[in-house]
Amino acid sequence: DPSTGSGEWTYTGPGNVTGWGTGKDATDYNIALSVDDYGDYTFTWTIQNGAGPSACNSSDDMEVHFAEQAEAGDEQFICASLVANVFNANEPSTGTGTWTYTGPGTVINWGAGKGVNDFDIQPTVDDYGDYTFTWTIQNGAGAGSCNTTDDVDIHFAEQAEAGTEQFVCATL
Repeated sequence: DPSTGSGEWTYTGPGNVTGWGTGKDATDYNIALSVDDYGDYTFTWTIQNGAGPSACNSSDDMEVHFAEQAEAGDEQFICASLVANVFNANEPSTGTGTWTYTGPGTVINWGAGKGVNDFDIQPTVDDYGDYTFTWTIQNGAGAGSCNTTDDVDIHFAEQAEAGTEQFVCATL
């Protein structure tokens, strides 16, 4: 809160401010922001002291990064293949996405030109079974950072093999 003069917030970012906090507006120094789109915003607090030729002002910027909830995509049932369909996870508007997994085997390839930080992977594994892939969106680092996660189950089933033809004589 300025000891003299008046303050006002301005901003740039991918969306619009939908609220400054209960009972607050852009002239309040202690705001609680709401926006209508995820992404990176720069908020500038400017204090204007006086008017006319002897007036002065000062300003300072604050970066705010609004990250969406991680969404890993839909469960898949893969038959007679160790290659999953392309995942339909959400691409982070800010922060970094990372895939981790648990399962009976190892991911040997994340897809053509893809890695653990790509939202649209197509993993190849080296063993059949049930895998859980976790998509984590990490927003920032250190104090004040946050992350969200979501899991997707991928079931790799081998080709059915009944065995060779058999001939049984005089036995039921």
